[in-house]
Amino acid sequence: MRGEGFQQKGMGKFMYFFKLLNLLSLTYPAKEKVKRKTTFYPTVSFIFIVKNCESKVSNEILKLFSFSRSYKGFCEIIFVDNGSGDCTYEIGYATLKVAFKKWPKLRVKILRQPHEVNLRNTASLGAKAALGQIVTFILCGNLTKEDLDLKVFELRSRNAFVFDLDDPKQVKAFDIFLKKLLTNESTL
Repeated sequence: MRGEGFQQKGMGKFMYFFKLLNLLSLTYPAKEKVKRKTTFYPTVSFIFIVKNCESKVSNEILKLFSFSRSYKGFCEIIFVDNGSGDCTYEIGYATLKVAFKKWPKLRVKILRQPHEVNLRNTASLGAKAALGQIVTFILCGNLTKEDLDLKVFELRSRNAFVFDLDDPKQVKAFDIFLKKLLTNESTL
């Protein structure tokens, strides 16, 4: 009997404490959690296929690095030389190494074909190394994209795009594409 009275006294203090907490919660409403809008930025792979374009390669690589500095998602450049006879590979390699030290956020991969092969095979070599959800083929030099269009059709599930930097209209389209990626437009 003594134990029962002790439990009732203890239970009374316990219930008093919870009633007090309940009263406090009514007078001070709990803070609502602020829902933050999360933005998803897809991963982007730039497969830069070059052949004999030593005058353009450095500027285009630096353009991609400046884009990656502003882009909040993951980016990568896969530089594929398709058997250039001039110093395209050496200039591209040096530009990539210097730019990577300055902006290490970007993943860089350098591939080289010892001699010219079919553009479709070169593109598939770069696509195998790509990690991105959006795959962008950038052609520079004496390359025709007729063979590549079949490969792009096969890669539609990965959101593949092709830009030929020898065509001025394609250069403008590529700049618009980069701006849309920066603003995270879903119309890609």
